[in-house]
Amino acid sequence: MILSKLLPSMNNNKKKLIYIYKICRPDYLIKQIFFFFGTFLGFCFAPNNEINYINFVLVIFSIVFASSANYVLNEWCDRRSDSFHPIKKKRPIPSGKLNFVDVFSTYFCLLTIVICILFLYELTLILKIIIFCILINGILYNQLPFRFKDKVFLDVFSESINNPLRFMAGWLAVSYAYPPLTLILGVWLSGYFLMNCKRINEILTWQGTKKEMKKYRPSLISYTENKLILLSFILCLGAISSITIFFSIYKIEFCLLIPFIILAMAQYLRISFSNKDKIINNPNFVFSDKLISLSIGAFIIFSPILFKIEIPILREFFSKGFLPV
Repeated sequence: MILSKLLPSMNNNKKKLIYIYKICRPDYLIKQIFFFFGTFLGFCFAPNNEINYINFVLVIFSIVFASSANYVLNEWCDRRSDSFHPIKKKRPIPSGKLNFVDVFSTYFCLLTIVICILFLYELTLILKIIIFCILINGILYNQLPFRFKDKVFLDVFSESINNPLRFMAGWLAVSYAYPPLTLILGVWLSGYFLMNCKRINEILTWQGTKKEMKKYRPSLISYTENKLILLSFILCLGAISSITIFFSIYKIEFCLLIPFIILAMAQYLRISFSNKDKIINNPNFVFSDKLISLSIGAFIIFSPILFKIEIPILREFFSKGFLPV
């Protein structure tokens, strides 16, 4: 008799834990690739002779938990607007499967873990500032009266700023020096480009009315396809130019990787014009596209090889002065 009463309660708690797990968005962990990209380049170009691997792991955990805290806040702040979206209305919060206490408890736990890591362990001040910036950006992006998410262009700007923050954290976790400004700019513009492509896809795949779109996200009404395409073109040029400048100064051989970056960005833009919104809106599905997987895979494979070798003919072509006739 007692067991029959306990079973439904246990099942409900199990389901609630699954829903809490979902709003933390573990499938968005792929975004931490910017952290490991920073780690790789920092280790290559300006390695710290005494890397504290415990601190390195703690930095990863703090960024992951800070990102999850922002996702939980995002889910709660978007509960009303998501109810007007044909797919997002099925999420745990707008569908009524989780209440305020569940969400607040989850957010508070994640926030506590991050703060404990920052204050109980000896991380450098700049790393602490970066992690705090990620948390603050989550509040500015989601919470009223700021709610950058509903403001034109500021929404994409705010959402993309986390990428260079992750990158800088990865770099500084293994390096004795700050990353060059050209590289930070290139990473930020790349993230901005990805978020801009997401907006293109949201507009093109929207199935409701304009009124419903405004209720879902006011900023989308002010966007047009032409504006977003133009912005994507500018962002792509800016990102490639900044990264190329960095490679040409510090390791000219890395310029051979630029075509793979261009190919991946071009394919991502192409996908944003299709009905493959699953790839655009769910980062973990990005690698389901063969061309993007091939580009990123080639970048990962050839990066350490090009770092170890020198190609004299490249240095001759890109050196100062004119080649003799």
